[in-house]
Amino acid sequence: MNNNRLNILIILIFILFTMILLRLSYIQIINKEEYVKLLDDITVDEVYSSSTPRGRIYDRNYNLLVD
Repeated sequence: MNNNRLNILIILIFILFTMILLRLSYIQIINKEEYVKLLDDITVDEVYSSSTPRGRIYDRNYNLLVD
């Protein structure tokens, strides 16, 4: 009886890992372009100006390098 439960558990874990693997491969291979576009829309900010304001750059001892 105990051996039967272990076999069922192993089969369920195998099925779950297979489902996860199939889903990840579907996302990475089939829908790759859709997710790349979605990522670009979220992370890329376009700046429309002639000059970008610059900040101060310090070294590790907090000495001003660029102002």
